[in-house]
Amino acid sequence: MDANELTPDERRILFGLVGRVASADGTVAAGELQEIAELGEELGVDADAAIAEAREHFSTLDELLIAVATVDREEARQFIRTVLFDLASSDGDRGDEENELLSEVTRIFARG
Repeated sequence: MDANELTPDERRILFGLVGRVASADGTVAAGELQEIAELGEELGVDADAAIAEAREHFSTLDELLIAVATVDREEARQFIRTVLFDLASSDGDRGDEENELLSEVTRIFARG
């Protein structure tokens, strides 16, 4: 699966998670910025605007995690997980906050 096969809702969830993972440790590293820019290019969107829109739509982490549980397609789940793990590792160090969020997304996907 590639990014263009995501539904609009899956894209919004992805960008919501990307924004949360990138800022989980309090800073957004250069490697993370590059990963985000590449994702935006792949989807043909302004990634910063997509993240901002997702943050408006999912104003809390709890709202976002509820939406994560609605991702039914296994291919979409795998794609989202891959993007998130790549992003979290792109700065060379996955912090506790990033690991906690990644673990929660993995747990939610495992339930479905």
